[in-house]
Amino acid sequence: MRLNAIRTSTAAYYLGIIRSDELVVVKPMPFLVDTGSECTVISAFHLENTFDCRTLQPGIDSMGVGGIEHTYLLNNVHLVLYTVDEEWHYIQKFKKMQVIPRKYDKETKKIIPIPCLLGTDLIGKKFKLIYGKKNIFLQD
Repeated sequence: MRLNAIRTSTAAYYLGIIRSDELVVVKPMPFLVDTGSECTVISAFHLENTFDCRTLQPGIDSMGVGGIEHTYLLNNVHLVLYTVDEEWHYIQKFKKMQVIPRKYDKETKKIIPIPCLLGTDLIGKKFKLIYGKKNIFLQD
């Protein structure tokens, strides 16, 4: 299977939906291709405003470019990605997936748009990331 990424001038991403024991998200969320992230992560920025991460089991603290993030866990997460081929592809079931809670700018109090990430638990393990002249894609 070959999954072509959606490209911008600065990033490659896939639109995805998830289903877990605690949550179903049918509104597509952008998953940034991130070879620096150890795991695939959901950002609460893309969840319903009423969703409270504190209702989830606490996860482990995660180190990122922006510092240490406290996370929460979703259980039995099924990930489906949409590609530029205009098709949905079932990717895999994760026993646990981290959720980064919403972050707010200290001065403006606005929500900071943190992306969801496709990490190296998929890239390099289940899928190879391949850079073409015009495309970036995942290949199993």
